[in-house]
Amino acid sequence: MQVYGPPREPRFLNASSLYQPETLERSLHHDGSGPEPGIKDDEDRWDTRPHAARLVPVDVEVLAIWATLIDEPGRRRSRRGCCGR
Repeated sequence: MQVYGPPREPRFLNASSLYQPETLERSLHHDGSGPEPGIKDDEDRWDTRPHAARLVPVDVEVLAIWATLIDEPGRRRSRRGCCGR
């Protein structure tokens, strides 16, 4: 999903490994207790249990950390947003 709007500092929730829409809804209200779900459960089925840890708050600092993990060394980062703005 992509959401467009006026330019501003990035700040959003990232969710991954969600296999049902209900998992997202229920994770938004989860208190963070209990073990974190994996990709598959013990019976090799997609793990659709909700958990607060499925949602990662992302801002400029988190994006910078992710960039160090995936960008090639020495790659310059643009200060502009999408489409040259």
